[in-house]
Amino acid sequence: MGSLIRSGASLGLNSILVTKGSVNIWNEKVIRAGMSGHFRIPVYQGLSWTDISRYFGICDSSSSDVIVFVADPEPLLTDKLIESAWKKDQTNHQSQYINECKISVECEAVDFLTPESTDSAYRLPVQTIPHFSVNYIPSDYNSEEHNCRLAVVIGSEAHGVSPEAFHLVHLTGGSRLVIPSADRISSLNVLSAASVLLGEIQRQFLCS
Repeated sequence: MGSLIRSGASLGLNSILVTKGSVNIWNEKVIRAGMSGHFRIPVYQGLSWTDISRYFGICDSSSSDVIVFVADPEPLLTDKLIESAWKKDQTNHQSQYINECKISVECEAVDFLTPESTDSAYRLPVQTIPHFSVNYIPSDYNSEEHNCRLAVVIGSEAHGVSPEAFHLVHLTGGSRLVIPSADRISSLNVLSAASVLLGEIQRQFLCS
């Protein structure tokens, strides 16, 4: 976690959001590995997915201008989760939260995903593409106004991409990003995946 915070600060992130159940960002070893990154950008920990969606304004009745991408360091595991969700075939593609890709019910009234519908998020249409084939800079981007809002969710190497992350990606028109690797390597660790992806995003902005 400390190295991830250090990389995020170095590559120009505005903030880092840490979900509940993750390692304590103020652990002595994490602070040491962060090399002062904790004090360069805001880092928020212990957040629920509802907290995160509110942070980006996705739970507001108005549409959000943020685009959420998810980096998948363990695509084979996530593919199995998606396949399993389709086999269950218990719910319709459109959840109660989705109305033409916009949330129709404010999050204050309901949980982000109910336990009964969590797995169905894997059935939502989400594009899976290589990280280098995405144009992360929108056509209306203005470098002076800083009007480009991107969010990158880093999936778990042990558990794959969470259904909540899938849900956010679908709602905001983002993509599931995979990083091509040699045949004998099935996955990357979280730090490696995040660094590769954030480095590509930084390259595009610096070259624009």
